[in-house]
Amino acid sequence: MNFFDAIQPALLNAATVILTAAISVAAGMVAKLIYSKLGAEKYNKLYNFALDAWRITDEYFRITPNVEKTVDSTFEKFKETLLHKAPGLTDQQINDFRLAIAGALNEGREALDPKKLGEAPDATAQPAAVKGVNASDTTGAE
Repeated sequence: MNFFDAIQPALLNAATVILTAAISVAAGMVAKLIYSKLGAEKYNKLYNFALDAWRITDEYFRITPNVEKTVDSTFEKFKETLLHKAPGLTDQQINDFRLAIAGALNEGREALDPKKLGEAPDATAQPAAVKGVNASDTTGAE
């Protein structure tokens, strides 16, 4: 019996343990990858629903002249539309998506300065007629 024959069972056991550990680590990494991927996909899906809800809300107030557009009414319409597409979202999640979309759409724009806005020409002026105000703003920001 040579030296290799004597240590062969120990080497096989060690190789089995190492291979099992490697497979276990790889499986864990794949599971985390899939979980994070599904998490990202779910977030992206919900974000796209929220973006659709934003656009629907914007269009609703654009083409419906007899509806009074206020911060509260735009937020409620956005919330209603988003919940129709993604039921079960909390108010906090809805607000987070609203802020994320507002941030993305307003990126690079200057913040509104009330001192620069001045007064509207008349009390019935639409937001688009007021310098510096975005008529399609459905962010709910004051």
